[in-house]
Amino acid sequence: MNKYIIVALTIIFYGCSSDIEVDLPKPKNKISVAGFLNTDSVFLHFSQNTFILNQDNWGNVVDIQNISISLKEDENEIPNLERKFLNRGIFRSVYYYTSYKKPEEGKTYTLTVSAPGYPTINSKTYIPFSVPFTLESRVSNPNTNSMEFIVTFNDPADKVNYYMVEFWDLSQIDDLYPLNRVNCNDPLVEETLSTTSWGQPIFSDKSINGKTYSIRFFVNNLSIFTQKYKVRFVSLSEDLYKYFLSMEQWSKTYYDGFGEPVILYQNIMNGVGIFGGYSYKEIEFQNPFYVE
Repeated sequence: MNKYIIVALTIIFYGCSSDIEVDLPKPKNKISVAGFLNTDSVFLHFSQNTFILNQDNWGNVVDIQNISISLKEDENEIPNLERKFLNRGIFRSVYYYTSYKKPEEGKTYTLTVSAPGYPTINSKTYIPFSVPFTLESRVSNPNTNSMEFIVTFNDPADKVNYYMVEFWDLSQIDDLYPLNRVNCNDPLVEETLSTTSWGQPIFSDKSINGKTYSIRFFVNNLSIFTQKYKVRFVSLSEDLYKYFLSMEQWSKTYYDGFGEPVILYQNIMNGVGIFGGYSYKEIEFQNPFYVE
């Protein structure tokens, strides 16, 4: 008897099913921003945000035409932003805007962007002061070309500061991102940015404010073909710090169907994206595994 009931219920459930199309309201187009300022360069990339159910533009970067950009340093307009084409690095085959005017530490920057068919967007960030550091290093495992590093710095006590450690391969020409992964188990580190595959430790000074602190990390598989490397100690704006943390939290739930949704941090009024600043100090050193 039970099997007949199951068969009957199956017929009822499947026999009565039908497809219903629902017209969901499409959100208005917004300007998406990837804006990064440091004391060496300006990188401003603008595109149209993509509606999740819009299959036409899914995965494609939609360039915005007839765009008007205002970038101010404190109250002074930065003139003559130049449009360039980028076909390498983390942003591939996109146009971006830059400036010959280098941003300065301690300055505030205001971004205003408008284009036909989009609401005008606004955002503000700053370039934090870079923090000097000393670097100690030693070979930790010659069999795996591994090294141990200790970065020591004096944390400024006037406000909350945000930091990141990067390890750069100077044989590479790509200046957009570091190419060696940093392994760090220091208790001060809040996240290690695995989303970028670069493994940069990121942390704040909330528990060491105004103190001298040393952070220890390791790098494995140094190339025998690279003569020099450099360690970069980065000071982040608060917005950039929060964006990186949210990006890492998002990555941890990306393949988890039962994970809580994570909204990426953003600071673009009337738009989406991130506009942040950073500065850094760096120290170069000779690679002990280098073979001429």
